[in-house]
Amino acid sequence: MRCAQSLVEFRKAHLAGDKDVESPEFHHKWSRMLLQGRHHYAIEGFRESGKDQVVFQANLMHALTYPVDYRSYIIMIGANWRDMSTKLKDVTRQWQSPLHDGLRVNVARIVEDSGDAFEVLYKNGQRVRIEIFGKGGMVRGRVWGVKRPDIVILNDMQDPSDMDSELIPEKDWDWFLSDILFLGKSSRIFMIGNNIGARCVIERVIAHATALNFKTMRVGIADYLKDDGVTVEVGTPTWPQRHTREEIYSEYMSFKSMGKEDHYMREKMCMNMAPLSHPLHPEKLVEFDWHDDDVKKEIGGGSVSLVVDPALSKKKTADPSVIIAFVDGKGGRRYILDVDFRKRDPNELVEDILKMAAKWNPVCVGIETVAYQQALVVMLKNKIDSSYVKPDSFRVVEIKTRQNKALKIGGRIQPMLEAGQLLVPRGASWRGALNDQMAAFPDGEHDDILDAMAMADDVKVDRLVHTFNVQNNVVEPMKIPANWPRWASLAARPDGEVVMIFLVCSPEGKLYVTDEIKGIMSPAELYVQYQRVLSNRRCGAVFAPKEMFEPDPITGTVWAGNYIGVGLPLCPGADSWKVLTAEMIEQFESHEDGSPPRLKVFRGCEELIWELSSAVRGDEGRDTIIALRCLMMILGHRPSWRDMTNVDQYGESLKYPGADIP
Repeated sequence: MRCAQSLVEFRKAHLAGDKDVESPEFHHKWSRMLLQGRHHYAIEGFRESGKDQVVFQANLMHALTYPVDYRSYIIMIGANWRDMSTKLKDVTRQWQSPLHDGLRVNVARIVEDSGDAFEVLYKNGQRVRIEIFGKGGMVRGRVWGVKRPDIVILNDMQDPSDMDSELIPEKDWDWFLSDILFLGKSSRIFMIGNNIGARCVIERVIAHATALNFKTMRVGIADYLKDDGVTVEVGTPTWPQRHTREEIYSEYMSFKSMGKEDHYMREKMCMNMAPLSHPLHPEKLVEFDWHDDDVKKEIGGGSVSLVVDPALSKKKTADPSVIIAFVDGKGGRRYILDVDFRKRDPNELVEDILKMAAKWNPVCVGIETVAYQQALVVMLKNKIDSSYVKPDSFRVVEIKTRQNKALKIGGRIQPMLEAGQLLVPRGASWRGALNDQMAAFPDGEHDDILDAMAMADDVKVDRLVHTFNVQNNVVEPMKIPANWPRWASLAARPDGEVVMIFLVCSPEGKLYVTDEIKGIMSPAELYVQYQRVLSNRRCGAVFAPKEMFEPDPITGTVWAGNYIGVGLPLCPGADSWKVLTAEMIEQFESHEDGSPPRLKVFRGCEELIWELSSAVRGDEGRDTIIALRCLMMILGHRPSWRDMTNVDQYGESLKYPGADIP
């Protein structure tokens, strides 16, 4: 009777070896789950915890010895078919051996004894059938006659080498959810195995136990093992008849001396890794307050960027797609301003990117483009003329990183955390999810927010005029005295679009870009708008690119002549990008003493503001940034009270103010 009701007693009576010791309490629990349980179970047991002895050997031989209807059809699944077939033959040969004649007293005959299944017919007409499969086997809809499996046992169904792949763990998880889990509607599922990482199936089942309706159990070699980096404390052994606390401590310290404590924690404590091995500690995030004046000044002085990590799927197991807004401050500090993460289709993601762009006015949006995700960039560019985002308001950057994700996240985020340079807003709704992912990395099921944060370095662009920012350098228009000297410049694109900007200088030497003319127009139309902006005020010179003064090799005409002919006083402008880019950077720079930048731009000059915000290294000389070229040409002639005589180099008389000249 004891053997019929307990796998432990059955094994003790019929299968015990000479060196066997008393079974631990967790063996009795496994026996009750298998023989009397009515739930799904997921159990992690430490290496050498006797899983095969109880769950495979004793359980199968017990089912063959004591046939009952609710355990008459058993499916066993392991990592591969070959190993499972060998193990089944070993057990069934042992059960059929003369040594165990007493276990087969009611057997009529063996119906099938193949590498795939073992079936027995008993004298009372009962049958018991055991089938084996390897991971990924076709078990969906499995039946024996009209009978569904009574229990599906998954025993060490994955190999540790599977975790080295990006694809295999996801494929195994999908197979479990589609083929195995749906068997559970009419069959019990019993999973047991080692912890081989957070992405293994059994770890995921334990993580989602409530949703999947599983009862779970972890059995480490001791009830706890604590290592704070200074002292190591070992709890009570779970199988005291085989292991002592001293033996466990000694073995752990041996692994630790080799730097393999993570391996020990996985194999012997059923933990993904040692707590001290987690590289990202969320408590090292620095919180900032939106109302802090210094924070507002630093954030306002930088350029916001967005980074997008698309996960274009709404499957329950898929990662959410992530949109992050961030700005880099002084001293290497990075402010994470906003995080939007949820599962969505491509159209929803594009809409949410545009909403985030409208909220934060970014300089650029970086999108990870891997395989089909590259289509997202095209969708975004086609949608960018929406009602709430100005066309060409930000640059779209494709991120094509091929670096290992774990190395990328750890290598980029950990140094910033340790240096206190990663800042998040106090009370952010997404802080909990970020903390969870950081604490679980690199073995957490999700790391999408971390991956997006790590890609911030890929989305950052090396801006041509990095000192320019809208908060410090853009001002509302104001009335300009008529006697302030002013200059203008123009440049054109191949499609005929012309940009002209106007710059004035105050008596204190402050420079303001006051007006901008932009459009496809004839020289005569441009002259009309030029006169309208001046409104009878003087303009010292209108600079134009030098190539406009070079004769056409065929006609001999000069391009600038068309504009000079209608009355525009054109003269060749400075054209040294290397020198004049440095000049622009200097003019927009805020000074260490707290004084404001010397050069500011009126808010209505949209083309110039856009180019200043978006132009990157390598854009020098391109015909796409003509407003920036206009500014460069004016600055090349150093418009300043202190730099100019009463007559400029082109003979133009300048009308100065009176007594307020320094």
